[in-house]
Amino acid sequence: MNNLKTLSDLFKDKIFRIPDYQRGYAWQEKQWEEFWDDLINLSDDREHYTGVITLKENSKENQSVNDVPYKGYDIVDGQQRLTTAIILIKVFIDIIVEKIDDRGIADEFKSTETEKYLVKANEKGLYSSYKFGYTKDDPSDDYFKCKILGDDENKSIDETFYTLNLKNAKEYF
Repeated sequence: MNNLKTLSDLFKDKIFRIPDYQRGYAWQEKQWEEFWDDLINLSDDREHYTGVITLKENSKENQSVNDVPYKGYDIVDGQQRLTTAIILIKVFIDIIVEKIDDRGIADEFKSTETEKYLVKANEKGLYSSYKFGYTKDDPSDDYFKCKILGDDENKSIDETFYTLNLKNAKEYF
């Protein structure tokens, strides 16, 4: 059995995709509430255990960003929990940046935390590698990048049952 890992450890030099054979994001308010309650009710000396996350290496997703090799993985099990954690991290980043914007450190904080979990930009800023997302043909992929991560919030994207759940999760948190 592998050792337990923090989210930071899990995301280090990895890219995750939800393959097309997986259902989309199906969690709703009951699950978000339970997830949130688990987090806020932890005592200071405890860590949150998310459960098992099963991954399958996907060499098609391997890439190098700024000369750092990133290994690609398909999320076989645990995508609901991991998606929720990523949405929550994005919401935290946005709220913290809004609160510290006047202190001159918002851009550095946003860049550091965003690159840790969400998007890794190359040194020239010409393109970005999304560290978490869906298979390219999945409508949830564009929705996640544009509406959840905020890359192009004005882009018109068809909503599905699963993209509506993504939207509602972000609004919930």
